[in-house]
Amino acid sequence: MLKGYTKEEKSWMMYDWANSAHSVIVVTLLPIFFSSVAGFMRNTTSAMSIWGYVTSIAMLISALLAPVIGALGDFKGMRKKMFFVFWPWVCWPARGLPLRP
Repeated sequence: MLKGYTKEEKSWMMYDWANSAHSVIVVTLLPIFFSSVAGFMRNTTSAMSIWGYVTSIAMLISALLAPVIGALGDFKGMRKKMFFVFWPWVCWPARGLPLRP
């Protein structure tokens, strides 16, 4: 199917495909899902405002911490160790959240 491409080219194709799917889900589908799950709010506008605030705060935290953590991982040669330390910490809020209050 993908004959004539090197392994590196195929890898970049898969990366681009996954990155495109991620953008569609995060930008388009997750806000709609959040709005329907946040039915305990008075209106959809309040739910979408909270979505915007939480997303902005998460991006700010990432923008401030990513360069520092990345430089530390590169300098000390601990990328894999730091990944396994931070991965559960970042994913923790997503576990066990009720869909309805």
